[in-house]
Amino acid sequence: MKAARSILKRWLGYRREFHEPLVRAASAWLREWRSLRISRAAAPAYRALRARTKLKIHLGCGRDLRAGWVNIDLALGALSAPDGVEFINYDLRRGLPVSPESCSLIYSSHFFEHLEPEQGFRLLRDCHRALEMGGVFRVSLPDFRRAFDAYLKNDASYFAVIERSQVLPAREAGTEAIVDFINYNAYQNGEHHCIYDEEKMIRLLSHVGFRDARSTGPKEELDPASELRRQYSFYVEAVK
Repeated sequence: MKAARSILKRWLGYRREFHEPLVRAASAWLREWRSLRISRAAAPAYRALRARTKLKIHLGCGRDLRAGWVNIDLALGALSAPDGVEFINYDLRRGLPVSPESCSLIYSSHFFEHLEPEQGFRLLRDCHRALEMGGVFRVSLPDFRRAFDAYLKNDASYFAVIERSQVLPAREAGTEAIVDFINYNAYQNGEHHCIYDEEKMIRLLSHVGFRDARSTGPKEELDPASELRRQYSFYVEAVK
């Protein structure tokens, strides 16, 4: 009986070893297929978008749908905009569906870290194409530098807002540690794919042709006012 149980455990282990990568690959393919279908379904909306100018674009808007803006994100589930608010369900990895020099302002909050580095770079370059001369690009991103600094100093108080917000994944009771906050910041359940800081973002923006790329503070009229975002974000702005 013990031998049989041992064989069964090994067999189940082999199944997990070989099947889980296949399941992950199949899931990734399904997401890509759904995103393509969604983008095709939205084609009439972004064809009409190409005829417009002086656009304010909100990249990777999530549920922060803003009146007066063109809010763009890929929503694989249900996401409907209130009356009078424009939302386009679109995969921004395919570039911005707007004409050259048709935008006056492009804004993004906690979105670029969800893209692979090369995808983020291509989108930054496309934002430069889409902005009119004098147009502004503004981005808010997780402040990993301050989070890592707090971790190295063993400063748990820095992460108090995360603790109060109850956004951390479930942890086994009795195993809690400060590194849990770093895992949340860096990986966010596998959703984060790239780490930026002010220096890197400024260098990227300058490289694709923006001028006056610089670090700024939060702006009431643009940046989410949530305590979580304000505590753990940095802000960079640039002009075409």
